[in-house]
Amino acid sequence: MHGPCGDRAQAIRAKGTFHHFAIHGTIARMNDTGHRPQRILLPVAAAAAILMAACGVPASTPGPAATVARAPTASSSIPLSDTGVTLARNADKTLVILSLDPGRRGGNRVRVDLRDPLGATVLGSVRVDLALDGTAVGSSTFDAGRTVPLVVPRAGHAEMTVTALDGAAAGASAAFSLDLPVARPPAGTLAAIDAATSGLRTMRETQAVTAGGPVLHFHFEYLAPDRVHYTTLLPTGVTDETILIGRDRYDREGSGPWTKSDIGFGSKVPSSDFAPHSTRVRVIGHETVDGQELVGISFVENAAVFYTIWVGAQDHLVRRYEMMTMGHYMTGSYSGFDAPIVITAP
Repeated sequence: MHGPCGDRAQAIRAKGTFHHFAIHGTIARMNDTGHRPQRILLPVAAAAAILMAACGVPASTPGPAATVARAPTASSSIPLSDTGVTLARNADKTLVILSLDPGRRGGNRVRVDLRDPLGATVLGSVRVDLALDGTAVGSSTFDAGRTVPLVVPRAGHAEMTVTALDGAAAGASAAFSLDLPVARPPAGTLAAIDAATSGLRTMRETQAVTAGGPVLHFHFEYLAPDRVHYTTLLPTGVTDETILIGRDRYDREGSGPWTKSDIGFGSKVPSSDFAPHSTRVRVIGHETVDGQELVGISFVENAAVFYTIWVGAQDHLVRRYEMMTMGHYMTGSYSGFDAPIVITAP
C-alpha cells in the first residue's frame, strides 16, 4: 500500500455483481508488458464505482476480469512546493484542499482548491476563518485556486474553517485542526512507519469509504504473509464477506454460498509504503490516547492524495488515518497489532 490506503485500486467483477478487492497491502501484478511487477493498491475501484453511481457521478464499470483504477492524473493535482502543510477533507461531494505556506507565526500564504468527485476544478469564492486556541483571529475571502496572504499572529492550536460562498459548491464547509507552527518530523519518520507496519504479523482495520453520499464500511483482518479476511457492509444493508489466501479468493454475499476464484496474484500484508511517494510531510499535533502518545502527521502523495495519520510516538504504528483524493474519501483505524488471528479457507 501507499501507506494504509494508496493511490491505485483493484476491482473484480464476478457473476454480474461487484466484488471488492480491498487489501491494505502490496499486491504484485504483472504490468502491461508482462514483465516488471507494479503495485496495485487501495482504494477499491468497484467500491468507488458503487459510491459514485449512488451520488450521481458517472463511473466506468470494471471489466470481466480485473480492472486497475489509476491514480488521479496531473490535471486533478494541485501545484505544491515542500515549504508548508496541506490538509484535505470532503464537504459532502466536494473535496476541500487547504494549503498553508510555510505554516508558522507571522506572514503566510494560504490557498484553497475545490474538486468535484471526478477531480474537476470547482470555481467560486471561499472564506477562510482562522481561530487560535478558541479565539477568532482573522478571516480572508478570495477565489478558490488563488494564493493570498494570511497573517498568523501567534503560535497555538489553530482551527481553520473553509466555506464555499458561491458556485457549484456554495455552502460546503470543512474545518481543519493543526498546531502552529507546523514542523518537519525527524528524518526517516515515514520509513520507520513503513518498517513498523511491514514488521507486523497480524493487525485489524476498520474503514469507511464514501464519495459524499452512501458509505461503505469495511472490517479487515490481516495475517502475514498473504492472508486477508474482510467484510463489506453495503449501503443496502447487505454484508459481503471475502477471504484471500495467496492467489485464492473466496466470496459470499450475505449468508449465501462461498464461491472460489483465482485472482492471478497474491498479496503482501501487513505492508506500508509511505516514504517513497510523499511530500509536505509535517507534524500537525500531539495527543494521548489510552496512555499512548500519538503524533499527527500530514502529507501528500503524488500531488493528489492527501493523508493525515495519527501514529504512536514510540512504536511508529498508525492508529487512525484519513485519506482524501478525488471522489474517494476514506477514514479508518488500526488495532490488534500481532494479536492472535487465524484465517483459513471456508
